[in-house]
Amino acid sequence: MLEAVHRVPGVDRTFLATRGYLVQETARFAASELLGRPGVRRYHLRSTGHACLVRHGTFDVRGLDEIFWRGFYDLPDEAGAALAARPGPVRMLDCGGHVGLASLWALKAFGDTTQITAFEPDPANNVIHDRVRRSALAAGVGAWSLERAAVGAEAGTTRFHASGDENSRATDDGELEVPVVDLLTHLPGADLLKLDVEGAEWPILADPRLAARPGPAVIVMEIHADGCPQPDHQAEATRLLALAGYQAEVTEDMGPGGALVCAWRSDG
Repeated sequence: MLEAVHRVPGVDRTFLATRGYLVQETARFAASELLGRPGVRRYHLRSTGHACLVRHGTFDVRGLDEIFWRGFYDLPDEAGAALAARPGPVRMLDCGGHVGLASLWALKAFGDTTQITAFEPDPANNVIHDRVRRSALAAGVGAWSLERAAVGAEAGTTRFHASGDENSRATDDGELEVPVVDLLTHLPGADLLKLDVEGAEWPILADPRLAARPGPAVIVMEIHADGCPQPDHQAEATRLLALAGYQAEVTEDMGPGGALVCAWRSDG
């Protein structure tokens, strides 16, 4: 019910202004959201003190709400246990890195020793992500790199529509050509994979290399009906993850177009 209410035009911005509580500069955040002030604005997360950058009136604010208020990436107990069993700092791949909010969540969840490799092909998002990344490194975060590329099941290039928001995606009529990194080659060095790539996840999930060990103990991802080879995207994601040895749980049903899924395996 709450989700439906805060998507009503005219109500949405007022609702999201209340998410100013998530940052230390609460009043300034709320005023900027209510007034629709343009530009990139800098805040500090109340939970960690790390800087985040927000473009008010865009998906940035909703992303802050989803990740830090509603806990979209918070792990089920079994997934948390599988990740905790790994020695050393958590090594995270942030695919579809957007403006760095998921990486900031990882620092909150697992500490500043977390080692992050992010991938983001949208140039506008990249500028912001890189500023957030540099700020975190200056504050003592152990490792956070950013690759200006899309991810897929094979290396190459792809046409890409860069909208500077959550609608950026690989598409045949995209105005940009961007590099694609073979994500499967990065998995042996990862403990946690976060994947939100607007439909490009399906070839990755179907690749038999996903089952290889070592690999991520935990995968958190948004799956999309767009690009799914089967009519039921939730069932297909669960099936493909099971083939790779993962137990999967739908943690957020986002309607006919998508869902959040967390998957884990204890043997890595």
